[in-house]
Amino acid sequence: MSKTGVLLLSHCGYSFIEEVISNAATRGLESFVLSSLPLSANNHRIQELQEKSAWFALSQTHALTWQDVEQVMQELAVQGYHIVCCLSVWEGYRTLMAKANQILGIADMEPAQVELLLNKYELRQQLHQVGLSQVDCVLLDEHTWANLQASSKPAFVKPVTGIASYGTFPLTADKSWQDIEKIQSEIATDLTYRSIFSANRGFMAEDYIAGQEFSFEIIAVDGEMFVVAIHEKVEIDESGSAVLENACVTPPIHLDEVQLQKARAWTAQIFQELQLQWGCYHLEARCYNDRWEVIEINPRVGGALISPSVSILTQGVSMTQLWLDNLLYQKPEEKLQQKARLANFDLGTETYQPSAMSSYFRVYFAKPGRISAIKQVNCCLEPDLVQVSLKTGTEVVEMAREVFLGQVLWAIPQNKTNELLPKLIIESRNAIQVDYE
Repeated sequence: MSKTGVLLLSHCGYSFIEEVISNAATRGLESFVLSSLPLSANNHRIQELQEKSAWFALSQTHALTWQDVEQVMQELAVQGYHIVCCLSVWEGYRTLMAKANQILGIADMEPAQVELLLNKYELRQQLHQVGLSQVDCVLLDEHTWANLQASSKPAFVKPVTGIASYGTFPLTADKSWQDIEKIQSEIATDLTYRSIFSANRGFMAEDYIAGQEFSFEIIAVDGEMFVVAIHEKVEIDESGSAVLENACVTPPIHLDEVQLQKARAWTAQIFQELQLQWGCYHLEARCYNDRWEVIEINPRVGGALISPSVSILTQGVSMTQLWLDNLLYQKPEEKLQQKARLANFDLGTETYQPSAMSSYFRVYFAKPGRISAIKQVNCCLEPDLVQVSLKTGTEVVEMAREVFLGQVLWAIPQNKTNELLPKLIIESRNAIQVDYE
């Protein structure tokens, strides 16, 4: 057994861990997995990760700390294992990953840069100050909440540091400060997600951003950024206490070549301002009247089926693969090779090669109740990937965040997108059917 590998940080036994283990293996590397304690219903993950990794460690809490990571790095060194880099898809461990790579001498984001991106209030303030955002924001307390309600100004509420669309909603007359307090109480008891909110930065409100929503999947290599894909969110539900992103397509269907070039130049300005020189990013934004506004910049790969969706677009290279390569291949000649490959995907470069494929995926969210049946229904096109995360008998409780039920991905030949996509958007709404007792 080789003793050279990648240190992977897993949250509660998950975080795309099988995918990144496979990516490491294809590059001839072992996987050293450090996981926080899974929830009791998922204890089977401990044995599964032990079997799939060359080295495994488990913390005694549901969230990893820097002490956990530091101790494991020391243990691996003592046992003769060589860590080539550290990777975590879980946003809550991105700062830990950056610190570990700093110690390992791997080019990555600075921990302070991670913290800025995770703090949505500070990020908005900085972008606003330099003219890259026209959106005003305010930290929320009972006083500022009352002022906003009285003004009737369109606003959007969200945690300063958040995940899984937890407690994100447009401010409407039927909402009250008690709704915020209820969400905060819910977060405090949510073993999976509460560590993300442990800094207790509270909630913020910002001007409501109108327009069509998109996400940019970006890799930065030694100061150069490459937009690997742009996903258009063709269906979004803002009716509850969490924004649900139901369906995405790439390439986007409502941006022409001129608009795409403007979008690409705009993202480059933001990356230059924030000095984001290395790493993988999922930038969410809206476009209205030909003007772009950032929603948030996540210092990680996109969630749901973003990574395999990108693999369809690139015809074989996923975002998690590109991220791992970003960490592994940093010698001068390797950086040039990285940039040459990424330039083929990035419409902002002269060597851009339009894809022969489009990708479309839909995410299905569970409703409160006991699931009595789950059924998959065929659409006009055979799916490439189907994932169902819940099972019959599961009791779903009402929460102010996403509760994933399943997700389905389709690959569409580009020359058939105009014909198939409209049908698929409609038919896919019922591709996974659920009955509740």
